[in-house]
Amino acid sequence: MAQRCEVGWKGDAMELCFRQPEGAAWTVNRADGRHENSSSVLDRIGKTAGKKLGGAWVATVEADSPTCSTTPTPAEAVRCVDAFVVGHAVVLRRDVSVPGKAGKKAKQSAKAGKAPEAGQDADGEAKRLSAKADNQSGAWESHSPGDRLAGADEVPASATTQTPADLSARGRSGDGSAAAAGQGEVRIYPIARAPPRVVDLRVGGVALVGYPVVASVDVDGAAELRWEWRAGEAAVGKEQIYTPSEADLNKVLTVTCTPVDPSPEGPAGQPATAAVRHPVLLLHPVTQAPREARQAAASAARTQRPGAVRVVCYNTLWGLGRSKLGETRSPPEDGVVRVVEAAPEPMDTRHLRQNVLVEEMLGYDGDILCLQEIVPAALSDYIAPLLARAGYTIAGGDDELALAWRSSRFSVELEPTVWHLGREIHEHPALLEELRQAPALLTTLEDQPHTARGVVLRCAGTGRRVVVVTTHLILNGVASNLRAVQLYLAMHAVARWCDPQPGDSILFCGDLNLRTDGESALHLVEAGRVDPSHHNWFMGRDVGVALPEIPEESRCPSTIGRGKPCPRGREASGYCVDHTCRCGQAKQFYEPLCGKCREAGE
Repeated sequence: MAQRCEVGWKGDAMELCFRQPEGAAWTVNRADGRHENSSSVLDRIGKTAGKKLGGAWVATVEADSPTCSTTPTPAEAVRCVDAFVVGHAVVLRRDVSVPGKAGKKAKQSAKAGKAPEAGQDADGEAKRLSAKADNQSGAWESHSPGDRLAGADEVPASATTQTPADLSARGRSGDGSAAAAGQGEVRIYPIARAPPRVVDLRVGGVALVGYPVVASVDVDGAAELRWEWRAGEAAVGKEQIYTPSEADLNKVLTVTCTPVDPSPEGPAGQPATAAVRHPVLLLHPVTQAPREARQAAASAARTQRPGAVRVVCYNTLWGLGRSKLGETRSPPEDGVVRVVEAAPEPMDTRHLRQNVLVEEMLGYDGDILCLQEIVPAALSDYIAPLLARAGYTIAGGDDELALAWRSSRFSVELEPTVWHLGREIHEHPALLEELRQAPALLTTLEDQPHTARGVVLRCAGTGRRVVVVTTHLILNGVASNLRAVQLYLAMHAVARWCDPQPGDSILFCGDLNLRTDGESALHLVEAGRVDPSHHNWFMGRDVGVALPEIPEESRCPSTIGRGKPCPRGREASGYCVDHTCRCGQAKQFYEPLCGKCREAGE
């Protein structure tokens, strides 16, 4: 991902700000100012000036521009930007070659030696072409009056104005980057780098004693960041992550982030402050006992096989945003949460759950983590920084699946990838043709958002390849047939991708949403196939089909799923065909037989 440069005017100088995503390569190419995968900075300057000054303007930088191609520290990025533009000047050249009415007016003004009037070509061809180019760009953001990058209406009129002859006298080369004789007015603007700015500072809504709190920040411009945490009025921390102590109980945590330009001559940024929504709370030990018991059992098992690779598969439960939950509760007066229902936010909010989630993950001391139902914001703002601090490498999270592995034990052999399971059906023409006989089933499969995510690792201790896959299959209770199809598609996608070899270890993890040990998905794993007579095919025959409404007195009295009434009509047995065993007795809809017939081995 290359840099995006934004440009605007401040006073009589232009400001340029390079946004640098973390870990991205910073690239400036050629003296024309073009950036990899982005619109030309200089084209943008010319278009912006054209909107205000009238006509078409072409911009060039009055400096030799070196090529900077690296993954820099903030200080290195600033030095590269400085070498490229800062301290130099942008030359705006009036382009009088634009066809149509605007071009004629521009030529007449140039011949008469008159400067163009602002907005003189409001209805002209130049403005149309400029607007068209802007619409095609798509890489530039608009800025509100409060932003430090000025809009087109703030182009200063006091810039130095020179004729083409004046530029020639300064020794400009004839390479087309400067104005040539007869090409109209030229204006020159100095360039300054904009100060770094905190765009957004975020901190969790709930802080707990003994659980880390992470501050997340988005910054415009290359900058080093300084942090300060306060509990009430007391300064308590100087890092991005702070863990509250009992001394902070019932106090409000605030964090201040100050972006500092790494260049000694660079401009300073303004600090930004954010506060945790609720005062610091303490979870009573009784609320921690179940988790601590689970982790103690896992720790005891770890000591029995100290060299083994431990895998943790965890559906974290999709944490809802606060906007979905309505009003929050008042926290306990003494700040001690003795039952989770007394917490100021429900347990299914991510701001409360994310604290416990990381403690749970790390407490099992896993070498590989396969996670489902990960909230992207919780991963990027909270979970990922803490896992990274604990020595893990993290991949994914944007599709509710994430993988993490201990960096000291594994290196990446094949980069992480993701498969959309519904689309994978088109890699299997024979199966696709079969599913076309049930259009509603095929449409349901293709419409599902479910994915699988994989990575191939190399174990540092054994040298073996380890193929790791996590997935999350459809929840619908009657869709056991689709779960088997999804699992089939995922396994084949993995095989095509990494071509497993003898000696490879394959870890296929996930929340498969299986209801019983007789589901067709398990038959697929155990036997390599699902027999056409498997009861799951019949049970899921109407997936995606709207069933007709049946009067309550004629409806099957059984329930499906989480107490949902069965929508089918009753048979002579008093139950529908899905809830009737072949012996005539009632059965669970996802079982092929009733309990007595299963015990008899029929």
